[in-house]
Amino acid sequence: MPGSPLPLDPPTAREPAPDAATRALGHDPIIHALAQRAGTDAELKLVMEAVAQGTRNEAQLQYLQFQINQMIQQRVIKEENGAAGANPDAGAAGVGPSGPVFVGRERLTEFAATGMNLHALMQDVEDLKKETDALGQDINNDRERLEKELLDAEIIATNRQRIVNFLNEQIKKHEKHVRELENKMREREKRVWKRAARLDKIEEPLREMAESLRKMTDTAAILLGQRSRLMESFEGTDLEVSGRGKLLRVMGETAALLVGQITNTREVLSRNGIVEDVRKERSGIVEDVEESGSLSDCDFYD
Repeated sequence: MPGSPLPLDPPTAREPAPDAATRALGHDPIIHALAQRAGTDAELKLVMEAVAQGTRNEAQLQYLQFQINQMIQQRVIKEENGAAGANPDAGAAGVGPSGPVFVGRERLTEFAATGMNLHALMQDVEDLKKETDALGQDINNDRERLEKELLDAEIIATNRQRIVNFLNEQIKKHEKHVRELENKMREREKRVWKRAARLDKIEEPLREMAESLRKMTDTAAILLGQRSRLMESFEGTDLEVSGRGKLLRVMGETAALLVGQITNTREVLSRNGIVEDVRKERSGIVEDVEESGSLSDCDFYD
């Protein structure tokens, strides 16, 4: 009768006993049903093979969990006592040609020792999902940190390049400023030498004229002194009669002439601007020298 347990065959007529793995699978109806469904569901078979080989991914684990949940919901859980009363020989059932293998409660300890129970598998799936989520979060955090570090490194490199460019521009400006100052100093040195040469040419005749004026002034002073002494010695005498008056007049006229020449010479020098030119040249030389000194002492990095 279909659906009823098969009778126990004699030992000589039984098929070879299944191996430990097959017998362990038969201990859990859900796992056995899952294996039976994999025989007709190619996708489920591929997923189970990937799980068994350790090459599964998150999507495959979620698909396997979905299949297991469906089987749990579809299975009708019967009362243990009722099932035992309806089928007292369930613990000694054999292996039929097309039906699943069911064993009794006495084999549950052996099955639990194999680690193939459904709850352990579901727990492994949950643990793996948590580890995968944590790993994904770590990967995202590492990616964000790496992107930030790369961005910071790029900003630092850009800022450094900007600083280097700025310093190079400043160096070029200061070098140009130094060259301009050096050119100005050379030009002023040339002006100083030219003015010094002109001053030498002007001062030489001035020195000669000054020496002549000094001599003429000394001569006039001597004549005037002699005239004064003669006047004192001739006091009370008739100058016209003795002829001494004529001598005094000549001496006075000579002294007056010398004084006039001195005055005229000074007026000529003043009118021609020679003295003023000398003053200007001297002042220009002093200014150029002082300005050259200030240029050499200036701070080029202001």
